[in-house]
Amino acid sequence: MQEISRTMEIIKWMSAYPDIQRALCCEGYEVEPDECLEIIGILEEQGFYELIYVLLVKNQCHAVIGGAIERLLAEMWMSEWEKVGSQQMCKDLKECIQKEIAFRGP
Repeated sequence: MQEISRTMEIIKWMSAYPDIQRALCCEGYEVEPDECLEIIGILEEQGFYELIYVLLVKNQCHAVIGGAIERLLAEMWMSEWEKVGSQQMCKDLKECIQKEIAFRGP
């Protein structure tokens, strides 16, 4: 029941903010980096962290936003690599690729 109330909360909130809904949901509508930062701040204030992920993935083709995501992933990758070591990192990477192959097919 808590999932339903969270979903309804998000839907109700998004209907009150059509510009943000458009930025998150509408194909062909891309945000500029400054607008992305503004929307991230609003979503953060509302506690809708899961929608930040949606916003970034949807707009990752923008050079600046895509570059920021790539930089963050590289930093996270390096941090994990230092934590688990080269052998484990290679094992994890191969497992992820194998899972993706199984999911999508060769």
